[in-house]
Amino acid sequence: MSQNQSIQKLMKRMKINSSNVEAAIADFESEVDFELVPVIAASSTSVLHVSWVLTVLLFLIFLSVLEFIYYFDMSIFNQVSHQTIILIIFGLVAISMVLGQILAKVDFIQRKLILKNQRDADVRSKTASVFYQKRLFQTKSNQGLLLYISFMEKRIQVEPDPRCQIAGIDQMSQRVLNIIQTHFSKKHYETGLIEAIAYLKSALIDHFPQKKDQKNQNQIPNKLIWWND
Repeated sequence: MSQNQSIQKLMKRMKINSSNVEAAIADFESEVDFELVPVIAASSTSVLHVSWVLTVLLFLIFLSVLEFIYYFDMSIFNQVSHQTIILIIFGLVAISMVLGQILAKVDFIQRKLILKNQRDADVRSKTASVFYQKRLFQTKSNQGLLLYISFMEKRIQVEPDPRCQIAGIDQMSQRVLNIIQTHFSKKHYETGLIEAIAYLKSALIDHFPQKKDQKNQNQIPNKLIWWND
């Protein structure tokens, strides 16, 4: 499955009303001196190897079953020709490949076949990449704030402009992750995202209140971005 197909599938699955999210962003920016950009990505980690790993594992399992059968009743294989046995093996290879492709699309299986440290590192790397690709570093007051959600890895990253120091950013990110995971696990995707934005507003408003003369200066469109790179 291509990255574009993955994000299209995710958009249909989550059914988030963009207008409601845009309103939540506008409400956030009316009170907090940050340009907030929420991004949802299907995945931040390459999963191309997953189908091949599953194919090999499945084929080995099928071979083990054949060996088990042969061990208890060798006469079964004596009744078939070598050509038939070869066809059976090729058939098992084909079945393993098909099942491997199907199972490789399951988020849970993808996570299990990618090391946790690798998933974390890839999400951090992708977050930084998206921050600069969306040119959030060009805000006038260095107040760009990226909320990056990577669906497959079940990870989020709250990424402020590196020139802006936010105390307790790690704890804030963890709280946002808890909010999103709680709602996403119930398939309340839109509610989870909007509540995460509301939490960020409450956490930042005292330290970064919006300046009265800048309330109408929207530098970045209030859009939810679906990332497929």
